Amino acid sequence: MRIVLDTNCLLVVLPVSSQYRCLWDAFRQGKFTLCYSTETLQEYEELLLRFYPPEFAFLTVEMLLKSPNIIQTIPYYKWNLISGDPDC
Repeated sequence: MRIVLDTNCLLVVLPVSSQYRCLWDAFRQGKFTLCYSTETLQEYEELLLRFYPPEFAFLTVEMLLKSPNIIQTIPYYKWNLISGDPDC
């Protein structure tokens, strides 16, 4: 199974005490493939740095990129549904 993980979801699955930690553990166990775009990865890093120490943020991104069950995707169409997002 392939999924795209919203940035807010990534933030809540990381803490060991999170009720959603099972999703992070399932990813680490290779139970699904995480798909990401360059923009998604940049947003992951940006928000991880906002909520976690830099070392943890960089290690998390590095671990994601080195995982065998991650695939980079290239979006061919941008819907532009969210007009208030300053990163667009």
